[in-house]
Amino acid sequence: MRFGLISVCVLATLTAASAEEFPLSTRVCIVPVANGVATEADVGDAWRMVSHAFDIPGLPGPVFTPTNREGEWTIIDRTYQPYEGPFPTTFFDGGNWVQEPWSEVVIATREEPHGQERGVWIVAPGDSAFVSIKLPDEMKGGISQPFLLPRQQQTVVLIGGLPFVVQTEGLKPWITVEQMTAAHLPGLQSLHYSEAIQAIVAEDSDGWIHVLPDDGDWQRLNRATDDGTYVVGLFDIDGRDATLLRGSTFVDIIRRRVDTGAFEMERIASQSLLNSDLTASFELGQALRYTSGGLFDSEHRWFRRNAFGYEEIPGGRIELPDDTNAIRLQDLDGTGRAMIAAKDAMYLYDGSAMTVILDQTGQPLSGPAYARGFPAINRILLMKDQQLYDLSSEGRATRLSHMPNGVGLFDLVTWESVGVVLASGEDGVFSIDQDLAVERVPGPNFRLGVPITGGNISATGDILLTGADRLMLGVNAQRHPQACGSAL
Repeated sequence: MRFGLISVCVLATLTAASAEEFPLSTRVCIVPVANGVATEADVGDAWRMVSHAFDIPGLPGPVFTPTNREGEWTIIDRTYQPYEGPFPTTFFDGGNWVQEPWSEVVIATREEPHGQERGVWIVAPGDSAFVSIKLPDEMKGGISQPFLLPRQQQTVVLIGGLPFVVQTEGLKPWITVEQMTAAHLPGLQSLHYSEAIQAIVAEDSDGWIHVLPDDGDWQRLNRATDDGTYVVGLFDIDGRDATLLRGSTFVDIIRRRVDTGAFEMERIASQSLLNSDLTASFELGQALRYTSGGLFDSEHRWFRRNAFGYEEIPGGRIELPDDTNAIRLQDLDGTGRAMIAAKDAMYLYDGSAMTVILDQTGQPLSGPAYARGFPAINRILLMKDQQLYDLSSEGRATRLSHMPNGVGLFDLVTWESVGVVLASGEDGVFSIDQDLAVERVPGPNFRLGVPITGGNISATGDILLTGADRLMLGVNAQRHPQACGSAL
């Protein structure tokens, strides 16, 4: 899993309880990171030490490419120390690595940004460092990011516009130059796989879009890009037979006709997906639109995009908030839900219908309100009027009234490997489990930095936390009892 810098602004003033009212956890502890105190090079801020973070499976620890201090850094054996490896070495490397789900091999690439080394590298299962894949001298030109093709169980990189499959023993052509010529592919700029249409979607060097279905041959569609525009990626919308082609300044829909199997492409927005009148729910895989029903139907409501148009969402006949800056839709990650704001209420959307959120008295919960899903504890937490609520998947909000002193829950951090959420209070750090039981976390008495940064470290199961001027680690006491010995 990729390293996440997680920050959740959930301000809440709750009925306070002293720290002593909560039992001391024996499951987890907090320990300082050796060499983890911020220096002048970090302007005294610990978060600068771990900015631009990478948690790459196989490596013995996370890697950081900080903006302020020079070089690359890592945390190994709970010690902050220099990292020596060919990748990553710059924050530009952020989108240039993948892990193959079928082989667990990690593949990374770089095209020489800012004088960095050009190359292709892999971390095979059992290895603890990147190994370079030799590039023949004739392989000239830019190197793309790696593209996963899950149905084919292949990862492809583009070198000078030509596609190559990455294997542990080297690179081999994905298709030949002769096959590219026959398919009218002058060169490739990107490759993406769509489960929705069961096809590879490719952008060629002239901006034309081509599709290669699992059960057929190449088909050229429309020209999607012009000078200054480019394809960002795909967004498979809920259901089958349609995907959205996300561009820097456009959104196209690619659909496959069930009757003929042929592909069609149509522009549906002349802005990027995030800036158009479409509202994207990445949690639900849907593109929504709030609009009227047509020329003779002026009532506005919510619709969702399907392959051939828009369909009305049950329960979606609502008025938008008067505040035009209000957040219309909030994805509740990992829950299969989104929250939608209305003028006089908040609604929970499960991908099929919208349901009004009710408080514990049975009255509609009005906005503004903010929520986030915490799948590690199987909860949705909602904040309104500086009060924190537990929100059920059916749309019932129950106020949480008993929290430690100062834990208005400025920030919550999910600790995935332990299955708890960490919260910072005036009297220390606390854990919250799936039963909403609160425990004090033993360790140094410090206040987590604001904004809190936390990152789940796959190599150890630890979680990285920052104080104002120092780094800390949350440690699973059952997995690493010796590390927690002094804290417990």
